[in-house]
Formats: sequence, C-alpha cells, structure tokens
Amino acid sequence: MDMKINSTLIVTLRKERGWSQQQLSVASGVSIRTVQRVENEGNASIETMKSLAGAFDTDFRSLQIRHIKPKRFKSNASKYFFLIVSLISTLVITSATTAATSVQVRSESVVVSSDQRTTTFSGGVVLTIPEETAFEITVDKAHLAVGQMLIRTEQTTFIATDAKIERVNRGIQISAAQVSVNNPDALGT
Repeated sequence: MDMKINSTLIVTLRKERGWSQQQLSVASGVSIRTVQRVENEGNASIETMKSLAGAFDTDFRSLQIRHIKPKRFKSNASKYFFLIVSLISTLVITSATTAATSVQVRSESVVVSSDQRTTTFSGGVVLTIPEETAFEITVDKAHLAVGQMLIRTEQTTFIATDAKIERVNRGIQISAAQVSVNNPDALGT
C-alpha cells in the first residue's frame, strides 16, 4: 500500500548530503526508479519509507505527510453554543417578508426599538420589491435626513439610508446602509 511521502523533504535531505538520486538508491537499497517516483509523485510503500529513513538516519514517520484532522468539539456545551450561534446568525441574515406585499428585507443585523414601533436593519441591507407590488419612493427634504429616501407600499413604510436602486428580474432591489420600518407589525418575522 502506497502512502504519501514528503517528496520535498526527501529531495532536501538528499541534497544536504550531496547525494545524487543514484547515491540515495545505493544508500537506501531501493531502485533508482523508486527514488525518482518518490521524489516526483510523493508516493512510497512503507518498506520504501523505512529504507529511505534508514539512509537518512531518521524515523520513517518524519517522512510521511500527515493529514491534519479537524478538531472536534469535546463538550456538549460547545456543541450547543455553536448551534445557538448558527441559529441566531441564520435568523439575522435571512430575510423578513411583509405579510401583504411580499417585500423582502435582508441584513446582517436587526434591532427592534424598545417600544416595538420601529425595526432597523443594518449591514448589507437589501430590500426587494416584487414587480406586482405597488410602491412609491420619495425624497422629502423637509422630513428626512440627507441621504435618506422614503419607500411606501400599501402596508409598510421604509426609510432607507444611502440607498442604491436597481431593476432586477421581476422587481426592484434597493441596497442600503440601513433601512428602518415604521410599522413593523406588518412584518412576518
């Protein structure tokens, strides 16, 4: 059975000693073709590895390429912590959809105000409005801060900050730094 051998290490050890492949073949007792195969392909039988290790006066395991196994969680607490963090991340990153209009909001974080009247989405916010949904976009300088726009559907009012609007397949997509929803009771989150 062939094993993976560190061919770079074999070449380095051979050159450190000033040996040619033929000299390594003689010193180890393996054929020149085997030495070439080991150096070129990195494959060797256990017997070849032991013979080469003997020639280099080292342990044969030091010539073998070791595959690093991923660490496994050792306690149930770690497993549960990972599961909870994964679920929270999924909930935060997945989309919220308004019940009546099918408007989708995706973001990295969601914060609901203490009075639960405003929900703020931030971090990579994408608001998707399907083409069958009626909406209106305005920039009311008297009531909005610079860089904000108001997006109204029949059920929901959004305020987007630093937004970019583009037409996408079957609708409009608004990318923004932040989106606030003024009547979050319409959200099906």
